[in-house]
Amino acid sequence: MAVPDAAEGLHGEEATENRPLLPVAVPPNSTERVDPINPDTCADPCGCFEEVATQSLAEKAVSVLFVVDRSGSMRAGLGHGGPERWGAMQQALAHALPRIEANPGSKMGAMLFPSHGKCSVRSRPEVGLQSRADAVLDLVSSSNPSGDTPMRQALERAHTYFSQQPADDSTTRAVVLVTDGLPNCGGNIAQVGNRIEELQALDIPTAVLGLGLPGNPNLHTLAVKGNLTAANGSFYDVNDPEAFSASLDRIARASSRCLYTVTSPGSEDWSIDQVLNAGEPLDASQWTLDSHTGDAWTIRLETDLCANVIDGNITVALSITFDNPACTPVGSLI
Repeated sequence: MAVPDAAEGLHGEEATENRPLLPVAVPPNSTERVDPINPDTCADPCGCFEEVATQSLAEKAVSVLFVVDRSGSMRAGLGHGGPERWGAMQQALAHALPRIEANPGSKMGAMLFPSHGKCSVRSRPEVGLQSRADAVLDLVSSSNPSGDTPMRQALERAHTYFSQQPADDSTTRAVVLVTDGLPNCGGNIAQVGNRIEELQALDIPTAVLGLGLPGNPNLHTLAVKGNLTAANGSFYDVNDPEAFSASLDRIARASSRCLYTVTSPGSEDWSIDQVLNAGEPLDASQWTLDSHTGDAWTIRLETDLCANVIDGNITVALSITFDNPACTPVGSLI
């Protein structure tokens, strides 16, 4: 459904600033649903809205393909005197992948570059998308870093692989590019950026996780194109094992889109006009009014907006219009 513009909303009769707002306080990882009050038992439906307006946060199933740099430099230490980068990555994956595995319907896979030799890349991922985290962990633990960095070729293969997988409205898809260097083997940053844009055209964002490359402008460019950035709007800049695990965990959360369901007593006609942050309408690309079923509206917050809400970096409010002007919602959605 198209999102209404700031001036008109779903009901163009009144300006946004005159509409009641409901603040949304989103606890991390909340999945609790509160059933709406039966309208037959509610003497004052307008007043009851305070008690029955609810929201729930649900993680959508996600299919994540990890495209992992296994070049020889991955044998170097992570940070000053830290563990080997390859070993730190194994630990971080062991921490983050069970979170994806626990989300019903979610899948994960992995492609290493180079697969063997100096610049070679397999035509398909070593581990295709599946629900088992141990398949990815076994691949990484049984591999050793060597060779160069055919990043462009790896992302081309990832694009081809996803192109052959049917899209599913119940599942989001994402790529996580893990690297400690820049492309070579006949590829450059511009070409890698083009491959990431091709993935984006399939509605597949790419998170870029850089090891030992603080503030690298080339990785920043790739991250912006991938549209699955860290909280600072850039690539995931990792220089110690703890940050590695935290970054993968946040990427897993950001890959799933947030779904919010708002319900009412059912005896008053109403609609959600806008989603706002600090009183300002959020860009239409950041949220979708998914459906209106019975007395419930479903709102979907996209990718990074979802992660920022979960992280507590922003507070989202809903602009709601009632056909009955006497109904003014009060209280927080919790």
